[in-house]
Amino acid sequence: MKMKKFGTFEGVFIPSIEAILGTVLFLILPRQVAETGLVKMIVIILFAHTVTISTAFSLSDCATNLNRIGAGGMYALVRKSLGIALGGSIGIQLYLAQAASIAFYSSGFAEPLQPIIAKSSLFLPFIQAFPNPQTQQQIIALAIYLVFFIIVFIGADFTIKLQKGILVILGLSVLSILLSPFINSDSSVFTGSINMFGSGGSGFITLVLVFTTFFPAVTGIGAGVGMSGDLKTPQVSIVKGTFTAIFVGMCVYLGTAIVFSLMDPELLKNDSLTVVMGFNNGSISAVIVFIGILVATSSSGLSYFMTGPRTLFAIMDDKLLPKKFDFLKNDIKKGGSEPRIAVILTGLLGAGVIFSGGTATISTIVGIAFLAVYGWINLAAFLERISRNPSFRPASKGHWLISLYGFIICSVVIIIFSPPTSIFIGISIGVFQIVIFLLILKYKSKNKVEGVWWGVIFSMTTFLTKKLKSIVQGSKNWRPVVKVFCFGKSKDGINNAVLRIGEMIASYQGLVTSHLVTTRDDDILTEFNRGLDEPVSRVLVNSKSELSLAVKSIIQSGDYSKIKTNTVLLEYDNRLEWETIIDQIVNNSKINLMLYKDNPYFSWKSARNIYTDYNIDVWWRGTANGNLSALISYVIHRSNLAGKVKTNVRIIRKIDGDDQMASTKKELENLISKARLTGSPLVLPRDNKDILESIKEVSKDANLIMIGLPDTKKETVDRRNIIQNFLYSFQKQVDAFESLPPVLFVKAAYEIDLLEE
Repeated sequence: MKMKKFGTFEGVFIPSIEAILGTVLFLILPRQVAETGLVKMIVIILFAHTVTISTAFSLSDCATNLNRIGAGGMYALVRKSLGIALGGSIGIQLYLAQAASIAFYSSGFAEPLQPIIAKSSLFLPFIQAFPNPQTQQQIIALAIYLVFFIIVFIGADFTIKLQKGILVILGLSVLSILLSPFINSDSSVFTGSINMFGSGGSGFITLVLVFTTFFPAVTGIGAGVGMSGDLKTPQVSIVKGTFTAIFVGMCVYLGTAIVFSLMDPELLKNDSLTVVMGFNNGSISAVIVFIGILVATSSSGLSYFMTGPRTLFAIMDDKLLPKKFDFLKNDIKKGGSEPRIAVILTGLLGAGVIFSGGTATISTIVGIAFLAVYGWINLAAFLERISRNPSFRPASKGHWLISLYGFIICSVVIIIFSPPTSIFIGISIGVFQIVIFLLILKYKSKNKVEGVWWGVIFSMTTFLTKKLKSIVQGSKNWRPVVKVFCFGKSKDGINNAVLRIGEMIASYQGLVTSHLVTTRDDDILTEFNRGLDEPVSRVLVNSKSELSLAVKSIIQSGDYSKIKTNTVLLEYDNRLEWETIIDQIVNNSKINLMLYKDNPYFSWKSARNIYTDYNIDVWWRGTANGNLSALISYVIHRSNLAGKVKTNVRIIRKIDGDDQMASTKKELENLISKARLTGSPLVLPRDNKDILESIKEVSKDANLIMIGLPDTKKETVDRRNIIQNFLYSFQKQVDAFESLPPVLFVKAAYEIDLLEE
């Protein structure tokens, strides 16, 4: 069965205007004008409508940017911009607010009707059975609630036709008010003067209270937007229907406020509008207004009874709830297109609210929930605008300042709605939404945030990185910006160890880009990204001879914006031309070099979280490489600390003579203390063992050994004699560490001053 689609007038304008022209117009506004006066009331009306107008602009931005909106109204618009996780949490909150609001409108219908029924002899058995006025009002509300349910259950087409008749009655009621000064010009109700400044308080707090009481009158636009899935052209109808409803509603409130300012303020403060207009005397105008009060509250209830189930349908269509609840999308009628099962569930939820007691508190909850949704709509449009996403191409002519204004005002109104209750309720709704967001994020979004957020963060990142050109990076604010290279080998597969080391170095307030360089003949089927947080880009070369060229090309390719790479981490591979690579990185590019030499037997040592402790030994051989090594060890310590892994750092130095033991240890202690590094000093006395033997003996249990990489080309004979068995050949020198735990050779391109003030 094909669902009937509605146009702008019946699909958006009627539900919106009937939700706008509700109980505030007939029951609250007259007393507010009497107490506040016309001038301040006009300011309040106009100011309140600026929120709705800004939200309408935001709605237009979101709606006209989509080719298909679908069911769900505001939920659908927020979901497309903010992603399924955040949008879903907002949608669930919106649905519950819509379901609860039906009960309140039913209670609003019953409130003026209960005194009349209580005085009527026709309802004497009912009065005797339920003598409590509050109970009477709840039962009357339930009765009208059931009428609402039956009407909506029949179908949207029938409901819309009924609402057209309600709109006529509403129009006649408003017209009766506007014409009353001319029809009853001789009545004592009209004083002949304008109540400009009111007879109540004029302080700021009084105005705030009046504003928050009036504000719910302008939040009815969601009723029309909620019909998005039933509209012929939702992009057009939502924009035209919403703005038209806002404009008509504003004119009605301004016009009726002027009329109320002409009436005796004492009468308006002490009696209802219908009594003031002569209901007890059989005044036709008063009777029409009384009927208007009844249909105004019923029309709002009908509007949300239609939109609530459609919001639930959209939530189910996005599979946000467990699969066993999919039946909520169905119609009980075979081939039917109405969400009647969702209507039944909505009816059950709303019916319980009628008898829940504290209606004032729950009314505040509903109001704040709607305000929160409107705030999110404004925020979504604001973020879309400022992110400058090329895919955001709305046909509307909104501006980010308009949306930001709407978001801020909605947030402020939530706080001042009814403090301190509103603050507590606002926090509770926020916590509820966060919980739902986290659940959807975990179970439905696979911990991936969607929507506009990528564009927002991208825009912020590009803006801030451009500002880096005016900031000098010295030793004081140095942090690792690392390019990591590992190499595929057909025999051994991919070594994750160097990639994990790169992440440990850069995860603490740094940046890392990882590259897997491999030939076409290498076996790259290994899951080399297992256990890694950062993505790894794959670089494919034709032969082994191109490995060095690929590394040099990537290093020369430059950096993103002004965030310059300051460190290169290379996995040791004897297929590379190390002499030219080191020369390019350190001497030409002035980039620090770290060379990771793994031992397959000890490779497990490089991974953190295997054991509770992670041990780093820094072999100090001078301030150039030593300072960088000490700083990197501190960075790894902080990184592991975030992962709840205890890191033990030792700064080790072997001296030439026993007489230097005390002074050398004191120097290391002062360095660690003044530079506020992590680690403990260890000074080894001079002995007959060469440096390699000492490292094997002292650092055999380390997870990572850090040592300077000597410049073999420029090293003098004397220097080589100090480091006795370090061979002149670079590859032989590195291979000499084969039997040790993982080693990180460090070559600083410049000296980092650890004591810079």
